[in-house]
Amino acid sequence: MNPQDLPPSPLINLVPVPEPWISVLNHPNPALVNQAALVLTARTIDARTHRLDGLWHLLVRERDLMAAKAELAAHRDENRITPPGVLPALQTGNGWWAVAAFLAVIWFVPWVEATWLLPPLKDAGAFDVSAVRAGEWWLAATALTLHADLAHIATNSLFGGLFGFILGRWMGAGVAWLLTLVAAMAANLTHTLIQPEGFRAIGASTAVFAALGLTGIFAWRRGVLQSGDRKRRFAPAFAAIAMIALTGTGGENTDLFGHFFGFGYGCLAGYLASRLPYEGIGTFGQWICSTAAFGVLVFCWISALG
Repeated sequence: MNPQDLPPSPLINLVPVPEPWISVLNHPNPALVNQAALVLTARTIDARTHRLDGLWHLLVRERDLMAAKAELAAHRDENRITPPGVLPALQTGNGWWAVAAFLAVIWFVPWVEATWLLPPLKDAGAFDVSAVRAGEWWLAATALTLHADLAHIATNSLFGGLFGFILGRWMGAGVAWLLTLVAAMAANLTHTLIQPEGFRAIGASTAVFAALGLTGIFAWRRGVLQSGDRKRRFAPAFAAIAMIALTGTGGENTDLFGHFFGFGYGCLAGYLASRLPYEGIGTFGQWICSTAAFGVLVFCWISALG
């Protein structure tokens, strides 16, 4: 009798068939995959990692696939997994409050002039290098609320409202505009180091460019555009630089240094602000920041008119 004619051995049926491992997550960043593996291990789900075709895969047994997906989804909802060194983006407040606050401030002066039949306030509140050097530092704030004409204030309303809405959602209206005001005032005061005697400037564009820099760097540092693609990570900063080049460098009445310094101080503020614990500030903290920003403007105008 030939061996092939023998009946199959019953022992063959006793040999276990290996259970397949299935990829439940893949990503180019091994740290993210390893962190997800720890999540599953903590839930007593057997998991391992494997690199294939440039991606790291998180593998689980077939019987654990649905449970692993559910655990990872629950973990993402509670504490979104991010690469090391990148903080998650936030939605702290309603961006419309920031828009309303900005528009109210820059439209208040022309409304007062028209309603109360007051003379133009530009003489009292315009940024004047000679006056600031003589000690009238408050002009660095009052000048932000003055505009040359309707086109000037309309343009600043559009772009300031846009960046105010974004920042208001990310960090809250109070924090957003307090940081923007401080950055814009610092930019105007820096004028005194380079501008000649008699130089004067008005407009919220310095604050708008401060908000632009704050938005770009904050988005980059907080990882708003999270992806393994570096181009997408740096996109906000590149967009901010492109915008300052396209909208802030032309025209004979353009305050180029004001835009440049505003953008620079805004970037610095965005870098520092990216590490603030916004979830701990709360509504009361936002109101304190709003009151502080408003109080600074009121004090500066009282000083300018006094």
